[in-house]
Amino acid sequence: MFDGDKNNVVDFQARTCSCRQFQLDQLPCAHAMIAIQHMRGDVYDFCSDYYLSECWKATYAGVVYHLPHQADWVVPIEIGENKLLPPDMKSVIGRCRKQWIPYVGETV
Repeated sequence: MFDGDKNNVVDFQARTCSCRQFQLDQLPCAHAMIAIQHMRGDVYDFCSDYYLSECWKATYAGVVYHLPHQADWVVPIEIGENKLLPPDMKSVIGRCRKQWIPYVGETV
């Protein structure tokens, strides 16, 4: 496929494209969609099975237990006694810069 200044290679058997979006998203990228349409194919045949509604239903078919109210949580003593502190931060020395500094070659 030719895309502006770049040539992109789409391999339908490996489901890859040289732009790498096809293999990352497991959905056809723009280059693959154009090639599929040129071959008069169905774009949905090249989508990963993870995007099918059957797969989504199977994922959530099991029991998902909800959390009880926070007052009902059983927290071990060792964890309950720990105090959560914010991360150590280095304070910046000096005043904050409030004036814009032009870069080299820029006129003010």
